[in-house]
Amino acid sequence: MEQKKSSKGLVDEKATRHDGSRGTIPTPCGRGSSCASEASYKCRGGVFGMNNRNGNPPTLTLPLEGGREQVSNNSDTPQSLINSNHFTHLTHFTHFTHFKKAAFTLAEVLITIGVIGIVAAMTIPNLVQNYKKKEYSVRVKQFYSMMTQIIKLSEIDNGNIETWHKDATSIDDLGNVASGKKFTQRYILPYLKYSTIDDNPKWYTTHLNNGSSFSVKNGGCYDVLFDVNGDNGPDKYGQDRYVFLICLSHWNGNNTGFQVYDAHTANTREKAKELCQTSASYCNVLLYYDNWEFKENYPYKF
Repeated sequence: MEQKKSSKGLVDEKATRHDGSRGTIPTPCGRGSSCASEASYKCRGGVFGMNNRNGNPPTLTLPLEGGREQVSNNSDTPQSLINSNHFTHLTHFTHFTHFKKAAFTLAEVLITIGVIGIVAAMTIPNLVQNYKKKEYSVRVKQFYSMMTQIIKLSEIDNGNIETWHKDATSIDDLGNVASGKKFTQRYILPYLKYSTIDDNPKWYTTHLNNGSSFSVKNGGCYDVLFDVNGDNGPDKYGQDRYVFLICLSHWNGNNTGFQVYDAHTANTREKAKELCQTSASYCNVLLYYDNWEFKENYPYKF
């Protein structure tokens, strides 16, 4: 076939085929032509998705067996129809364009990490506090319900609570009131599942299977100190420690049975909140009024 070069470095789109007829055979310009640069071989009439001079997709005329020709008017020509012997020059176009890969800069990464850290510092303490509130609320409520049921069961075997034996209140040389060891062993432990016992002169402590504990001390009533998380801290009243009473009589205006500490004094929620702020021993009275839930205005943080 005869081919004529144009002034712009392109092979003329009209060329003479091997049978003497005229056909459209656009050929990409090669390296060094006036329409291509060394950096990217972009040709205005090539086969890489570009249009010919008339603004239409390039037309490929492909030689087939038997002298026939296959004409393709778009770039979807099957690869199997292309004769590699006629298009070996296309290997020059393997790097016809350059792409810039997107990536984060170091400054962007550090800024993102800093923002995440700030958000975490603001939210994690609240999440931990809310989790503890829910956990402590459930445990205090369970303990109150459990002890109420134990007293009822014990009354079935030992008679009305007002007839139960109470040891005389005694104080040692250090000012410690005697523990409620005998009382706990006789009236409480037979109806309770527990793990271990700590016996000391002041408090007789029973450790429960869920990690909580309660201690009994002999006073006007039996003082019951419930610790939500057992031996773990912070061991502060109103936070992880709550005071209850087991009264065998109407001592100091209290009712008989198991009850929150000094409820007759904090006889309204407003009064319980006021006393809780000044003396944390009254905080479980506030919880009692709030159905054992820690409200937003609860005086102490976790």
